[in-house]
Amino acid sequence: MSGFIHKELSNKVLGAAFKVHSALGEGLLEKVYQRAYMLELQAQGLSVVQQAAFPVFYRGESVGTFRADMVVNNAILIELKAVSQVTSGMESQLYNYLKLSSLQVGYLFNFNAPSLYYKRLVNTRGQPR
Repeated sequence: MSGFIHKELSNKVLGAAFKVHSALGEGLLEKVYQRAYMLELQAQGLSVVQQAAFPVFYRGESVGTFRADMVVNNAILIELKAVSQVTSGMESQLYNYLKLSSLQVGYLFNFNAPSLYYKRLVNTRGQPR
């Protein structure tokens, strides 16, 4: 079955982001958007882990950790920004986070724009060893 991975949850994640952006607009600090977004996701009955830590391994050895801004329902990784422009490096960061975690779906949001920016990435390659 090759459908839209986590379709229903993705719709809720996107809807919550649009709701927060519509209410707050652009120009605030990233932490403000993170808190409001977390509250909106929780109001929808979703489980949210902030600053979720994931180990990074190289040749079987732990070499550090990365922290995702949020993980929703233990299924979708969220990276949230409030910047003037999203860079390819930010998208690469999200993709690398997906590769290093066991999660398949991630969203990059930028709230500091007249219209909410989002990018959905799907990891189909699995975890590196």
